[in-house]
Amino acid sequence: MILGYARTDRDSDAIEPQLEALRAAGCETIFEDRGVQVSAVDRPGLAAALEAAMVFDTLVVCRLDHLAASLPDLVCLLAELLPYGIALRVLEEPAEISGSSLNGASALLRLLAAFDKAASPSPDPKPGELTSTRRSRTGRKPKLTADQARLARKLIEGGELRQAVAQSFGVSLPTLRAALRRHLPDA
Repeated sequence: MILGYARTDRDSDAIEPQLEALRAAGCETIFEDRGVQVSAVDRPGLAAALEAAMVFDTLVVCRLDHLAASLPDLVCLLAELLPYGIALRVLEEPAEISGSSLNGASALLRLLAAFDKAASPSPDPKPGELTSTRRSRTGRKPKLTADQARLARKLIEGGELRQAVAQSFGVSLPTLRAALRRHLPDA
């Protein structure tokens, strides 16, 4: 028997496209959870689907993220299904996984890789890409901002003593000098 499972995060989300895709895939019985987060412990539709599934049945989902919240969750779910001869088919990733075949093992690896890639917030940066897109400082946060350094420069040029300017910003004289060099190297 081919069983389907559909899930939406919110009641207002449309579940019909999932149901249509599952019917088109030949699902005889479809279980659904409306308004249930994938990370929820209590998912009655999924529990009913797992309870109804028997040896040589296939559980069909549209996308992996409708079934599991993380890679460990997916592995645990597959550990429940595969030893009992229940196959898993994901429509978005054209793969069917069953516990009895070598093709199932390679499909499982492809599926796990696809799930892990989909769960990642962004692709891995290429070497050198991280430094070009996001400059990050290491070490302590500077005591004076660039605006404060410009203001300090104006005060010094206006005749204020460096020590007095440093005290007015609540920093030492060496810290003031370092901030002026860092933020105003040409001055």
